[in-house]
Amino acid sequence: MPYLTCPQCRSTFHVAIRGTPDEWNEKFPKDSDGIRYADCYRCWKSLKELDVVEVWSVPVEYSDIIEKGDIGAVVLKLDDKLFEIECVNDDGTTKWLCTLKRENLWYVPQSS
Repeated sequence: MPYLTCPQCRSTFHVAIRGTPDEWNEKFPKDSDGIRYADCYRCWKSLKELDVVEVWSVPVEYSDIIEKGDIGAVVLKLDDKLFEIECVNDDGTTKWLCTLKRENLWYVPQSS
């Protein structure tokens, strides 16, 4: 089973190979450390307003406000790499509202 590692969050995930082994090796060559890298869906997917996200790395300036694993929603997309995120408490009040980079966030898929 082929696996790739996300260079952003370092998660490992299984992938289905399409094409020939030579095409696979060309598209996903092993790095000098012997690992094949590709962005995972949670790090790669473009975010839009109202998407649900999880904080997987906390910027130093927010270490006293945000906890790793906090779930929030994109309330404003400033550009492709910068987002205003709101996290709410169980009672619906705002826990925090902060501007975070895409590299600090995982997309959380929603079931329909």
